[in-house]
Amino acid sequence: MAWTWPLSKIYDGNKLSQYWELIRDFGGGVVVRSSEAGRLTDPKELVPRMRALFEQLKPDIELAEKCDARLAIENYGGEVLSSVDTFKAFVELNPNPERLGIALAPYHLQYYETPIEDVIRIAGSQIFFFYAWQHGADVAQMPGLGPVDFTPLIRALAEINYAHYSSIFMHGHLPTDETETAVSKSREYLLNINSDQR
Repeated sequence: MAWTWPLSKIYDGNKLSQYWELIRDFGGGVVVRSSEAGRLTDPKELVPRMRALFEQLKPDIELAEKCDARLAIENYGGEVLSSVDTFKAFVELNPNPERLGIALAPYHLQYYETPIEDVIRIAGSQIFFFYAWQHGADVAQMPGLGPVDFTPLIRALAEINYAHYSSIFMHGHLPTDETETAVSKSREYLLNINSDQR
């Protein structure tokens, strides 16, 4: 598992098209973007909404293929990916799992008490990016510094042989030295869990 950043992170899907040439010129990589607003609450809408999402993403999936890149959809808060069933539908209906996948943010799943380990096992090889991120104040958003035991999550990632991008992540701005110290502690915590899974 590589603890690093993807090539690009874009939340405004309407403007993504202007970046594909740049992405191609820098050798592809992973582009993280949001899906669509509106959490799914009616089970009858699950398949139609997911198909509509894939139809909306079709031009970017085609461009990702041309640019040797992969497109990762984040389960951003208040959007369609928020429950076990929505992840199942994404995985089952995904028209191009080689190019289109998921940027998994445990932080947002905590809002809905969605079992993160189950989502990891369901999404499997379609997870292209993993945020090491949780609810907390300031540096307590980072693994090992907040309330969540990341061991079950790392174990689930090991079970699916996850080998893509991961990032220790938080919202907010703190002094550089405080941030660096916190990231180092969090990294050490994750590496210790990772070595225990071998």
